[in-house]
Order: sequence, then structure tokens, then C-alpha cells
Amino acid sequence: MDIFDDKKNNAKNHNMLKIRPLADRMRPKNFDEFVGQDKIVGTGTPLRVAIETDKVGSMIFWGPPG
Repeated sequence: MDIFDDKKNNAKNHNMLKIRPLADRMRPKNFDEFVGQDKIVGTGTPLRVAIETDKVGSMIFWGPPG
């Protein structure tokens, strides 16, 4: 048992997770959670393959939002 592993700290951490901002709670944790971006990060796309193989160079994305 860790000296920091007690019910009080676990309850505090659990409560902190509840009050995180909505954007933080909804942020995608992996590529499969992205919605509407299949053209850029869908399975087998060049950008996704580069990211998954850790071979991403410098990039600038430009265009209208959305």
C-alpha cells in the first residue's frame, strides 16, 4: 500500500474528474473517437499512418474551419 493510496485521496480525485470542463471530458482519446474527420484521419489515410508510425514531419494545415 502506498502512503498516498487512501480513500480520501481517491474520493478527491474522483470529484476532480467530475468538474473538469466539458471540452476536456469530451476530447477524443484515440483516432476511433474522432467524428467527421475520416478524410484526414480515417483508417489508412497518409496522416494517420504517419502519426501511427511516428514519422510526422512539419505540417501546416490551412483552410476554412470545420
